[in-house]
Amino acid sequence: MYSAMLVDDEKWTMLGLCRSFRWARHGFELAFFSTDPQAAFEYLLEKRPDAAFLDIRMPGLSGIEILRGARRAGLETEFVIISAVQDFEAALSCIRESAFDYLLKPLDMGKADDLLARLGAHLGASRGETAPRGPEEDKGNFERLVRHVDRHFREPLRLKELSARFYLTPNYVSSLFRSRLQTTFKAYLTALRIESARRLLEGSGLSVEEVAELCGYAETEYFIRVFRARAGVTPLQYRKGARE
Repeated sequence: MYSAMLVDDEKWTMLGLCRSFRWARHGFELAFFSTDPQAAFEYLLEKRPDAAFLDIRMPGLSGIEILRGARRAGLETEFVIISAVQDFEAALSCIRESAFDYLLKPLDMGKADDLLARLGAHLGASRGETAPRGPEEDKGNFERLVRHVDRHFREPLRLKELSARFYLTPNYVSSLFRSRLQTTFKAYLTALRIESARRLLEGSGLSVEEVAELCGYAETEYFIRVFRARAGVTPLQYRKGARE
């Protein structure tokens, strides 16, 4: 089971969020929930749960401030920031601090299930791993590289620099993507970005330009071309179809 915590300063909202997620079904235990952000931050630093679900706007400590404090303390906890309003700058801040996802209230159970399924799969890829030794070292480094891509896919990522960072050669990384994941580095990265774009187009009123930036594309026109190649429709057509 993965340990999770949830904090929202509004009591009834907090209780509603607790019920929106089917924790046990996806391998999670809600070990802590509170309306007190300071108490939540202290719990976070002491217990280091696998996942933390935080309201973005709270008196005293905001969700982003808690996230930043946790990162400065070296926590590997995965964060989901929840907001009642669409706020592009706040979403961008969450991405810069490597939040796992940014959700808008109210949540329906389908989206909550999707989030927990993705989060559980992500956590499962890293649980129990120990420092690699001997001939397994390269495989361990590759697994860490993939997890880095999963978390930082919105940032500029280049195979050459990533390979050097994880003490691997670009050719070796490419071969492992093909043999272990049946894809290429570029296709894997694009799939992560386009899936994130789909969720933002479905669940927010952000412009196509804002979605492009939040998903790692500096040029909107290039994003539109890539999205259409993957989804078969433009971002605006996808949004319209998702809401009909």
